[in-house]
Parts: sequence; C-alpha cells; structure tokens
Amino acid sequence: MQSPHFLIIGTQKGGTSSLYSALCQHPQILKAARKEVHFFDQYYSRGHNWYLEQFPDCLPHQITGEASPFYMAHPLAAARIVEHCPDIKLIVLLRNPADRAISHYHQEFRRQHDLLTMQAALDIEEERTYADWTALAAGELLTVSAAQRFSYRKRGHYAEQLTPYLQLFPRKNIAIYSSEHFFQQPLALLPLLYSFLSVDDAFQPADLLPRKPGDYGEADQIIRNELLQYYAPLNEELFSLIGQRFDWQ
Repeated sequence: MQSPHFLIIGTQKGGTSSLYSALCQHPQILKAARKEVHFFDQYYSRGHNWYLEQFPDCLPHQITGEASPFYMAHPLAAARIVEHCPDIKLIVLLRNPADRAISHYHQEFRRQHDLLTMQAALDIEEERTYADWTALAAGELLTVSAAQRFSYRKRGHYAEQLTPYLQLFPRKNIAIYSSEHFFQQPLALLPLLYSFLSVDDAFQPADLLPRKPGDYGEADQIIRNELLQYYAPLNEELFSLIGQRFDWQ
C-alpha cells in the first residue's frame, strides 16, 4: 500500500480541481483513485489502510497525492493528517475570499442545495451551520454537512484555518499561492510546484490556458463590496501569518 506524497488541502472554489488535473499530467505524478478522497474529514472511520488503498503503487521516481479542499477548513483534519503523514507536502491555493464566497454560493444554488438569495444565506449562515461545525469539532463524521455547503463567509477565514497546519507541519512543507496566480499564469506557477514536489520542473502540461475573471451582476457586486470590507482585517491577519501578500481587490 502506498502513502501519499502530497495533499492539496484547499481552498474550495480556488482552482483545486484544475490544479490537480494539471499536476497529474506530469509523468512522475500518479492520480489517486479519485481527486477528493475525503479521508481526513468524512471517511476517517474507514481506517488508514483503506486510505492507503486509494493510491497507486509508485516507483522510486514517482509520487502520488490527492486534493480534498475541505481539509483546510475541517477543525480536526490537520491533527489527523500529521498523525498519519507527518512528512507530507501540503499545497494551498487561496482565492480572494469575497470571490470564493460568491462562487461557492452560485455552485450550491445551481445544484439546488440552497434556494435562498445570497444575502439571505449570508444573514443566516451562522445559525444554520453552527451545529455541524460543533459536531465536526467533536469528532463526528458527516459525509454531507451544512458546514461544508453553506459556510460561504466562514470558509474564507483563511488564517484561522491555516494556523493548525503551520503549527503542526514544517513551513518548508507547505506551499501557499493565490488562486489568481494560478488562474492568470498557470504555466508560471506549475514549475514552482514541480520543484516543491521534487519532480522534473521542466515538464509542460498541455491545454492549460489562463482563466478570465468572472463577471458579476449588480446584486453580486454589491455583496462583493460588502465582503471585501468584511474580509479586509482577516486578510491582513492571513498575510501576517504566512509572510506573503496577495493583491485581493
């Protein structure tokens, strides 16, 4: 059985699927049974051997990993990961949290999981997610939770989410980049990640084009402006924590 060499731990709606797909084009990087294994947040009771079975056997020059973006937000995931994979490398993509929240809401609305307006959803977010966040922190395993689906605002509290990872793992084993960097210059970012993962950094993946920013309607723009103000002090806390700044406007 094979232990993973890397995890993409977040953030949701931050480009993790595209990044994982791009990384797995590399001949030295092998895919897991599925992109999001969700062992450390949803399926922990299945046991570590079950988790290892999700990965292909690697030759000495090969690596494998997975990308479950709720790991970053889950209150117990960091402690579980370090217990089983203390030397693993962690990749984090952080999107402007205002844009992340809007994208998250529209995904849940399209899937008909949330039929409220975004403003109404934000107004009752704490009320409808508190019980599940409390349950997750107590060790309950929820395969579908209001915390995961409806925490549009809270999922952008990046400093709070990254603090346990920075406390438990060596900083050199955590690569943190903005989603916007990946969206706008994917071919510039990937060699940095190849080097971080100790694979050939000269490889060029195919069909990876820059991604254009989304267009916002009037209602979304009003909410976005409010969220930018809300997140401004939280972003400063993040930048101080990680020693990096992102141009989130």
